[in-house]
Amino acid sequence: MKILVAGGGPAGLAAAALLARASAANRVTVVERCGKGETRGWGLTLRDHALSFLQLEQRMKTMLLEGRALYYRGQAMVELRYPPGVRLTTLSRDGLIGALSESCERAGVELCFGTDTASISDAQLMAYDVVVVADGANSPIRRRHAAAFGWSRAVGRNRYAWLATSCPFRKLTILLSERPALVAWAYQYDEDLSSLIVECTERVARSQFWQTSAGATCSALAQHFSEELGGRDVISQGPLRWKGFSTIRCQRLRFENQVLVGDAAHTTHFSQGFGTMFAFSDALALSRAWKDAGSVREALEAYESSQRPKIDQFSTLADGSRRWSEALLDALTAGEEDQIKKLVAARWPDNQITAGPIEPRELNEF
Repeated sequence: MKILVAGGGPAGLAAAALLARASAANRVTVVERCGKGETRGWGLTLRDHALSFLQLEQRMKTMLLEGRALYYRGQAMVELRYPPGVRLTTLSRDGLIGALSESCERAGVELCFGTDTASISDAQLMAYDVVVVADGANSPIRRRHAAAFGWSRAVGRNRYAWLATSCPFRKLTILLSERPALVAWAYQYDEDLSSLIVECTERVARSQFWQTSAGATCSALAQHFSEELGGRDVISQGPLRWKGFSTIRCQRLRFENQVLVGDAAHTTHFSQGFGTMFAFSDALALSRAWKDAGSVREALEAYESSQRPKIDQFSTLADGSRRWSEALLDALTAGEEDQIKKLVAARWPDNQITAGPIEPRELNEF
């Protein structure tokens, strides 16, 4: 089979590696907009059992978080260690892309960098037996066939920026600020770096951050969270865009020879940390669908049938987490102490851990 994977993020690279390994007759090509080795983000989270996927634990450096915490006015309101048997892994997105690219190269996948999927014509797409559409939440290919996929976008009320800090957060940590009202999510993923995702209302973003440089914004945020960061800095990878989180939904995951995976098919709010796990889950489901299918159509139908319930389930969970964050910012803005305490208490009741979209047994098949 001649297979094109449009997009070289975690979902696309994982799908490419698995499909190439499934049969020596599969000729798989990945096209990616970014250049080879181009920086693509900060840290990500995974359930630790997912590291056995494509032997990632042997190909990259990871860290284990120790639990969860929430700080308000510089004081810890919540300090939890993970229950026995629960381990959350963090890793560099660049490192993950490198490890997955290596898996693809070992499997004989052709990697083509510097090609925007928007430049690929429909005639070129139809020249392939299968096109795996993995070009992200803003997928040009999905947009081109919007009616066929039945896709929609809902934008959250909060605005956010994905940053980093040199402060080591050994737990998945939520930081709250009052003046201005800010909610930040932090976790260490490298020896000297932690991801820092900062949320604020659109009014705060417009009045305090939109007209300032990235450096000035990072300095201001470091000051707002100076106690929690221990005076450490906040870091950006270039110009900042304070945007609302886009929740992508698609009524159908397949059209003709095309199939959607990863963020092109669905997005889940970053506060739940399901994104990379879901990318792997889609790749596994797509590869599994080919095992017993007699045709491309049967395989794509099987993939959609298997993933649809999971997408609905985890989309509901992630939407609830996004609304919690929006409600928390509302309460911080209004100074509603009782509501803040109520929302904090509801975040991790009884130290419960939400299961991810991949079960350990699924990984044993590959």
